[in-house]
Amino acid sequence: MAAGPAALTSRYAVQQWRYTPTSDYGGPKVDLETPGVSSAIPSADGTKVTLRINGLEAGRVVHVQSPRPFSSASGQTLWSTEAWYTLNALPGSTYEAEQAALSGATVSTEHAGYSGTGYADFATTANTGGYTEWTANVPSAGSYSLAFRYANGGTTDRPLAVAVNGTTASPAFSFPLTNAWNTWRTVSLSATLPAGQSKIRVTTTGANGANLDNVAVAAVPRIALFDGAGLAAWETTDGNPATWPVAGGSMGSLGGNIRTRAKFGDFKLHGEWLEPTYPPEVTGQARG
Repeated sequence: MAAGPAALTSRYAVQQWRYTPTSDYGGPKVDLETPGVSSAIPSADGTKVTLRINGLEAGRVVHVQSPRPFSSASGQTLWSTEAWYTLNALPGSTYEAEQAALSGATVSTEHAGYSGTGYADFATTANTGGYTEWTANVPSAGSYSLAFRYANGGTTDRPLAVAVNGTTASPAFSFPLTNAWNTWRTVSLSATLPAGQSKIRVTTTGANGANLDNVAVAAVPRIALFDGAGLAAWETTDGNPATWPVAGGSMGSLGGNIRTRAKFGDFKLHGEWLEPTYPPEVTGQARG
């Protein structure tokens, strides 16, 4: 591809929507949204790009567009720059709010567009301390994404406290406006879960909370940025190939700054490094 990896993320545009059934063939698009592309990772051979897209929802038609110009090493351009597919299910497990333990909320079906048989409806009267608590099961311990599907047709953000097995994951996690009570969106955060059963509780922190449809629990993938053999995932700050020396399974910090080719939002980074052995009189940054 002619475009450098640093420019890939901004080249992709994504939309998602669903259709309202009618007595005639087809129906109008509803809940049209534009999920953000947070990273675009090219394969080593330059023939594939893996996109990380925030806010995808099950039961939606997803339209991905890759605007030109992209071309092969021989100058041949892409034949097609668009793709559509129906996202029937997201990886991981989805737990419906109407099947959770509820306090200060009731199961309602008033606002359309929910999954399952209903949603957790928090009353408009003061109910600080009301909660929805799911029991989730995961096969192994690790970092998991907790994606909450909700609707907030009020006038202000309605943050909820999120806790996992009694430990606070976020004291006031944001559930921004969706502009209508039948417009559902997804917000997510990462949490560490043990293998087996966990209790995921969201608790109201103000007068009332957003209506909750479900929570999707999925393992957070690990992306290897350095395999000990090469710097394919790295580049210089001007987009050229990284040239730090690689030997013995390590890269040496030499020759200017480097950065990852992929772009990330919130992340957790695991790094391992070696430092030279210097005599005591070598101090400060000179110690490496």
